Amino acid sequence: MKRVFALLAGVAFVSLLASPLNGADTERPAKVRILLTTGGHAFEVEPFYAMFDAMKGIEYTKAEMPKEAGVLKPGLEKECDCIVMYDMCKPGITPEQQEAFVKLVKDSGIGVVSMHHNLGAHWDWDEFRKIIGGRFILKDTELDGKAYGNPSYRRVLEQGIRWAAEK
Repeated sequence: MKRVFALLAGVAFVSLLASPLNGADTERPAKVRILLTTGGHAFEVEPFYAMFDAMKGIEYTKAEMPKEAGVLKPGLEKECDCIVMYDMCKPGITPEQQEAFVKLVKDSGIGVVSMHHNLGAHWDWDEFRKIIGGRFILKDTELDGKAYGNPSYRRVLEQGIRWAAEK
């Protein structure tokens, strides 16, 4: 829980950095406005939202993916300063929604923060991996001409290694 809180504090900091800081006459909202995406995996709902509720400088709107993926389009930047993605959707969003999301990110400069499970989202969409800066690899794969093998945690399981906390 402490790790998640620290991560969320980082989210708030990153979203503040996403705002224009060049001295231009810009109106800054009283609170950082976040679109918080979830869906595709189970999580502890009450503690998760309680962390966001505890952040006085944050106001958030929930969006369940992929059901509400239509909101990820140009114009969202007028309502939100940052998208915090905690969803892990498969099969993901439609090609039209993908195109709109890319346009939103590239044209508006809206902040995007990908949390934990989101690294496992949208496997069939390589541009998403580039936007969020990574992908959770579940099997042997090739990305940008480089081969990636079995994830390290699987090798640990195959070798029968126990974590120190399992004593």
